[in-house]
Amino acid sequence: MVQRGRKPPDEQIVANFSIIMEVVRSIRNLRAEKNVKPTQRIPATLVAGKHTSILQGQSATIAALARLDPDQLTILESLAEKPEGDIALVAGPVEVYLPMEGLVDTTEQRARLEKAQTETRSQIKRLEALLAGPFSEKAPPNVVEKERRKLANYQEKADKIASQLESLDDS
Repeated sequence: MVQRGRKPPDEQIVANFSIIMEVVRSIRNLRAEKNVKPTQRIPATLVAGKHTSILQGQSATIAALARLDPDQLTILESLAEKPEGDIALVAGPVEVYLPMEGLVDTTEQRARLEKAQTETRSQIKRLEALLAGPFSEKAPPNVVEKERRKLANYQEKADKIASQLESLDDS
């Protein structure tokens, strides 16, 4: 329903805004995953193809929202080859390259991951013992199922943590 006096949003403007949101979201997610400090401004290269002019026009906004260094934000139409050592992301039609080397304190990240791994393994052990005991026979089936789902979630989390620790070993 269109209100009087208001134009419906231009579909192209909405599509452009969606691209910008996806770029910012992807960069923020990687920053969180790699535990990059929020105050640290990082460089980035965006390869945007036909969307280059849109992103260039919004570069200050993208830099502010994604906590990028505006002086080291490069927005290109195409790129001959991927920058060496950069992490590549795909955010809709845009490729994002972030040089993470030196930005992440691997010792701090390893300690955080090892602590999370210990806590996760402890929960897995507790739930396995609970489900192997009389609880699973006496408790209502929906409660037992809930605990099984918790166990599966912790096992999945443990696998992800192990994978992240492994990737630290490779770097």
